[in-house]
Amino acid sequence: MAGTEWFQLRDPLTNSPLRGTVHGTGDYRRMEQAHRGRELPTEPIQVFADMGRDPRDFIWVSLVPLIHQRVVDALNAAGCTGWSTYPVTMHGRKGVVLPDYHGLVITGRCASITIDCDPARLVYRRLPNGWCPAHKGLLVDAPTWDGSDLFCAADGKTGYLIVTPRLRELFRQLRITNVKFTPVEECSLLAEGFPSIPVPRTGPPPPPPGARWVESPIPPDLAAELVAPADPLTIQDVNREIESLRPLTGDELLDHTERLGLAWAHLLITTLHWQWANLALADREPQIALVSPQRDYAAFPFAYCQGLLADATRENSSVLLFNLLVAGQLPAAKPGAFVIVT
Repeated sequence: MAGTEWFQLRDPLTNSPLRGTVHGTGDYRRMEQAHRGRELPTEPIQVFADMGRDPRDFIWVSLVPLIHQRVVDALNAAGCTGWSTYPVTMHGRKGVVLPDYHGLVITGRCASITIDCDPARLVYRRLPNGWCPAHKGLLVDAPTWDGSDLFCAADGKTGYLIVTPRLRELFRQLRITNVKFTPVEECSLLAEGFPSIPVPRTGPPPPPPGARWVESPIPPDLAAELVAPADPLTIQDVNREIESLRPLTGDELLDHTERLGLAWAHLLITTLHWQWANLALADREPQIALVSPQRDYAAFPFAYCQGLLADATRENSSVLLFNLLVAGQLPAAKPGAFVIVT
């Protein structure tokens, strides 16, 4: 059963803290393996500044955390168990090396950590595309827990990082930054096979039951206009401009929709390798869209940004949606499904 004595340690997904990235999927896989204590690198993994600006005690590289020496000293001084480190080199803005960062290795174990999928405990979470169903509560295999202060599942089927109240209280007292703790009974995961509750939105309507989106290439003359901005914006820049400009109408709305929609789109292109495409339903005009590499998700960046810029009462979800996409916190979708996320 879910244990109230444990907490999930995770990325708080806030805007200002510096986030890291690596060049190539190979280095990220090495980080994942090291984080789970499976294979430690002998040479430092090179990590580079990505989003955000402020280095904190935790720097997240997608779902993998780096920790500052301050965290290492705190864990050692308190005698916390279930952890180790591996070497990384953290490159900040303009290539300046940020010293004293380490990759976090989790050595503590229990047999399994799963989400509670009992339909009786289904909850609904507010996301940019509506109220979405979610399973709530983690099931930690308590009898197999090795007693460590930090631990994860030995079976490798889930990536939850669990900590004891002692460690959470230590971090709270020392004000360790850019980390969030959620009681295991409050953790949730988006659920498949249950209806969502949509909210009004601007942009292409969802397909009727049984209909499918059909992809076609962007015409060359249009593709030439969808190049990356000469001065790329960060996701925080996009968010600030939307807030400061709206509500807009007329030509101003169209001009800023094109500029900010393109900026938001290229953040997905550079971060997640999404691609431009035309998407159409039967008997409808094709729409300019971004599609994920596996074609499981799609977004309409211009319609999305136009809706945010035109309506100042609408929740500005530009940062939230981007962070959810980067973190992979979306309902599971099959390749070719084109689940619309905007």
